Amino acid sequence: MLLEFADFNALLQRSKVLMEDRHGIKVLATPDGGIVKLFRRKRLLSSALWDPYATRFARNAVNLKKLGIPTVEVTGVWRVSPLKRDAVVYRRMEGESLRDLEKTDARMEQFARFVAELHAKGVFFRSAHFGNILELPDGRFGLIDMADLTCKGRPLGVKERLRNFAHLVKYEVDRKAFDAFGMEKFLVLYEAASGLEGWRLEGFKRQVRKQLAPTAG
Repeated sequence: MLLEFADFNALLQRSKVLMEDRHGIKVLATPDGGIVKLFRRKRLLSSALWDPYATRFARNAVNLKKLGIPTVEVTGVWRVSPLKRDAVVYRRMEGESLRDLEKTDARMEQFARFVAELHAKGVFFRSAHFGNILELPDGRFGLIDMADLTCKGRPLGVKERLRNFAHLVKYEVDRKAFDAFGMEKFLVLYEAASGLEGWRLEGFKRQVRKQLAPTAG
């Protein structure tokens, strides 16, 4: 759907800006409970030229639902002509960000199993962090902000899992939660639910502990 200047201006007038940066508006909340997330192409030559981020987001939402992983319901994909942006429109997902919740032992144990489930189902989530994972009213976990996600159609390999673990502890605030719970305890829970066996499991055990070892100083 193509959105011209008058249409976007009318939308802007009745919506609330939730997020913006030096490049402009990033997220809007509409009066009917919807969310409009705008994407810009960061480089002139990019895969986003033929596969826009908004389209990827919508495709990933469909694929996640097929895998039984809770996520948002997309209601539209737009090209916002006056801003030279693509946008995805979806219904606000009920729940709270894990970053905003207390990291109880029970919650961290559930999270370890959830990460293992994602990896076993072939979900590689580059933006995996507590801010992009919600705890839903029914107690399950769900994913938001999925433009930077790939559904591989097979369980993730060891190297892919290691890369995803690097994303999980990228932010200091998240790493502190893992350290408080116990990184070793988290890994043991993950490994038990991972679906990895034999030399793949042993290789993962060895490499992930090396990767996540605290640095000196």
